[in-house]
Amino acid sequence: MMDLRLDPERVIAGQVAELRVRLINAGPGRCSNVTLAVVVPAGVTHVSGRDRLRAERLDAGESADLALRVLAERPGRYPFKARNISYLDHLGRVERWPEAEVTLAALAPESPPPSPRIEIRVQTEHLPLGEWSDLRIAVLNSGPVDVSGVTVSIAGAVAVDPRMRTRHIGQIGRGASEDARFLVRADQAGSAVPVHFDVAYSSLAGPASYSSTGQLQVFGPQREPRPVPQISPNLRILMLSANPQGTRKLRLDEEARRIEQAIRGGKGHHDIEIRVCPAVRPEDIQHFLQAVQPQFLHLSGHGADGTFVAQDDHGLDVTLAPQALALMLRATSDQLRCVTINACSTELLARELATDQRHVIAMRRDVLDSLAADFSVAFYMAIAAGRSVESAFMAGRAAMGYGDVSNLGTAILLGGAGYTRQEGPRNE
Repeated sequence: MMDLRLDPERVIAGQVAELRVRLINAGPGRCSNVTLAVVVPAGVTHVSGRDRLRAERLDAGESADLALRVLAERPGRYPFKARNISYLDHLGRVERWPEAEVTLAALAPESPPPSPRIEIRVQTEHLPLGEWSDLRIAVLNSGPVDVSGVTVSIAGAVAVDPRMRTRHIGQIGRGASEDARFLVRADQAGSAVPVHFDVAYSSLAGPASYSSTGQLQVFGPQREPRPVPQISPNLRILMLSANPQGTRKLRLDEEARRIEQAIRGGKGHHDIEIRVCPAVRPEDIQHFLQAVQPQFLHLSGHGADGTFVAQDDHGLDVTLAPQALALMLRATSDQLRCVTINACSTELLARELATDQRHVIAMRRDVLDSLAADFSVAFYMAIAAGRSVESAFMAGRAAMGYGDVSNLGTAILLGGAGYTRQEGPRNE
């Protein structure tokens, strides 16, 4: 009597694994002349190793291994079949099995935990020369996870009270900020006196650090401080993205980088604020809409039957109901002018979100990652140049059709003045 097993029974998809097909003599007596052939299933690549086993002798309880190196292409369960199994039992009789089967489980690789985004903003605009004064800063966490154990140290062209050189802040939630105060004396006058900040913190990704340099205006008593012009952004863009475990890998970080680069190159980039929030959960959408109050909302990721896919605390997919998302937009963002849903087959969602005061851009069918990014870059480049949503949409559509004119009809624009919601897809 023979028993067939795999060791290990679980591997990680996309990674080469050492696998052993183990044949065990589970009977009471000795076996000899043991042979079998292994059939590797579709979806698993046989990297190296023999696919046939031969053992001259197996005593009771002993086993023989066939070593293979394999690669499971994607998560799932894969049946390994052993065929042409034969041996001589302890009485010399020939025993044969037509086929046996064991299953290999391929698990999705664990995604690295999301990283926070830490920023330092100097709130004190100017200091008097040679006097001890408060220097106030804000530490912002604009990333998707909380941080803890936050400490801030100061250095640079100012003297610092030794008791206040390092400030312990503790925890900062995602999208939140905390203030810190240092007692300093500026002994160097100038309009751009440098001061350096080092931040240490911990998150799900482990301990990390961040450094930033700010500039202060320092004037003596004979001169009044020169006021610093306060630039308030006239346009706020909120970019939310999700790529849950088990879904096709998208280059969302590359898309965000290209969009930011395109906006920074525009003539009006000083008036534009961009907030990028990856690994977004449903509650994050509501939080950031309230906190940022954007005029433009950009959703990047996967679409599913006319909906957008976010993720939960474990990185698994959560499908947002169109009606719930529409209600969230109405309840949290009064200034929203345009929503771009950069995900496949999201026309039905666009029809739910569009109003006579709000444009919505969506993709009416499956779209390549690169084409979706091309549209976004051209669209926001035009917005940064001061063009209207309609004009920027045409620029984005043109960018999708440079290589193949059949892509021109992929992106759609709904909403705006005089818009009346229509049920179901619309033909052009």
